[in-house]
Amino acid sequence: MEKQVQQAQKMDAIGQLTAGIAHDFNNILASINGYTDLALTRCVGEGQEKLQEYLEQVYKAGERARDLIQQMMAYSRNNEADMTDLDPRPLIRETVKMLRSTLPASLRLTFDSPPDDERISINMEPVQLQQMVMNLCVNARDAMHGKGRLDLRLEIMHYQRPVECTSCHETIQGDYVALSVRDSGDGMASDTLEHLFEPFFTTKDVGEGTGLGLSVVHGIMHDHQGHIRVESQTGQGTVFYLLFPLLIENTVIENRHAAITHNQVEGPAEPSATVKGKRILVVDDEPSVLGFLQAWLKRKGFEVQAYGDSREAWAYFEAHRDEVDLLITDQTMPGVTGRELIQKVLALRPQLPTILCSGYTDQISAEQTDKLGIRHFAEKPFNHKQFLGVIEQLLSERGSKVRSGAP
Repeated sequence: MEKQVQQAQKMDAIGQLTAGIAHDFNNILASINGYTDLALTRCVGEGQEKLQEYLEQVYKAGERARDLIQQMMAYSRNNEADMTDLDPRPLIRETVKMLRSTLPASLRLTFDSPPDDERISINMEPVQLQQMVMNLCVNARDAMHGKGRLDLRLEIMHYQRPVECTSCHETIQGDYVALSVRDSGDGMASDTLEHLFEPFFTTKDVGEGTGLGLSVVHGIMHDHQGHIRVESQTGQGTVFYLLFPLLIENTVIENRHAAITHNQVEGPAEPSATVKGKRILVVDDEPSVLGFLQAWLKRKGFEVQAYGDSREAWAYFEAHRDEVDLLITDQTMPGVTGRELIQKVLALRPQLPTILCSGYTDQISAEQTDKLGIRHFAEKPFNHKQFLGVIEQLLSERGSKVRSGAP
């Protein structure tokens, strides 16, 4: 029980840390990546190759920082992913095929599972399952120094006697779908095993790992009511068992967590001529983010009205309500929040498309966005191509409604 409490406290601490810094940190990243992207669009022509290379490295570093925050948030919140009952075999095969093209030829990778006509089902979000397999295989590759055997196996395991989960230290008993990842690498001593799932714990050299990979695996597995077993000895390799609750035919596992809907539109590199010139009202109290959005949207051919104060933005909208084609607003602002601003705007223009932005997604739920009529939720830092695609789609839909006589 003491081990369970200690592990829970560690994970809770990293969750509180992430919640505290996510909004501000993602605002900073939105500004860094945004202005770097703008600089890259101007960095063309002969003699600019080296500068373009430097800027691309800055942008890649920003993306790595974004991914780091997302990894931390993977277990700082309750599971927000859309879980579904699935047969894990096709997805694991696809992941193994992708890994074979990236792992060294000196490393042999295999996957074994029961025949496809034998029903196996788990409750899991596919992307998260793939993320866990990738994390464990990359760790195994490093432990084997790029040479050896890496064997994945899917099977049903029956724990008649209780055993202990290596990551949360709860008791495991009963039937589970087990995915094992076995390597022929260096193995681990008992003192390393004790700290294996702690955030930021790593045995890799500085710059080679963040120490978050296994913490993310811990968070995903326990969000899905699963467990992890690890067997390892120094010099004798390591095997990880991901233990998923076995789903029986017609058994429904309730997903207690609401999911935020993220539009997955893949946008064009440039907006079409039909939406260029449209007026977009942009509101964000972070000057660097506001400056980037204003410059970026103008460069894409839009007319932009930008405000750092939501109350000033509301005053402008009241006076020019029929001239605005789209509202993009941050959520966390003094005076009037983004949700409150959207609510006021839609009271005057119910059909106006709106985009709510935030660097911390726990501030908004799917139910709230649906209730308010928010058309899209954008997480900072932005995926610029996708974000542009969403803007064009919303403006195009609005143009169609206006031509058809809708308000």
